[in-house]
Amino acid sequence: MRGNDSKQLYRLFLGIPIPLYIREELIRFINSYSNYPQISWIRKVDNFHITLHFLGDTSELKLSQLITSLSSVKFDSFNIAIEDIGCFPNWNNPKVIWTGVKGDTYAIDRIYKELSNTIRPLGFREDKKRFHPHVTIARVKNYCDTSLISALQKESKKKFSNSFLVDKVNLYESILDCSGSIYNVRHYINLDVQ
Repeated sequence: MRGNDSKQLYRLFLGIPIPLYIREELIRFINSYSNYPQISWIRKVDNFHITLHFLGDTSELKLSQLITSLSSVKFDSFNIAIEDIGCFPNWNNPKVIWTGVKGDTYAIDRIYKELSNTIRPLGFREDKKRFHPHVTIARVKNYCDTSLISALQKESKKKFSNSFLVDKVNLYESILDCSGSIYNVRHYINLDVQ
């Protein structure tokens, strides 16, 4: 929530940024499937990331406490790649279309768990679903054309990147406007480069 209200809330999440060249590759892929109106594709190159924790609406005081807590978190950098196409919950009823994460997924799980331990004492709730690192590329509005499902399943082993270095975790603010979400980085954690 934005405005002049003294109880201003910030819609926050923690995520791993994706390098620009990979985000541009994702946009090229999406453009090749743009003739399916029932799909709401991510069109802003700045909106691709790997969500670690969705924190929701957060007060200014809690934001300040969160930044202080995150400042003491330490992680080593690691390498991952963006590849594969999948969906949640399944291909028979797709709601979210994503590309997967390969490589040092153990490091992502470790960061996810450590961040869980950091945010829990501040009153943030953990997602009840099992953590599955991915990059959302689209949301399905209603019924999804079976020809699109078939085409996407053929792309299921698509490789979007070679391995790249993850050296940062961002605290993003999501601002909703008429053209979709705008993500601003409110804070970041630099990972130790090995």
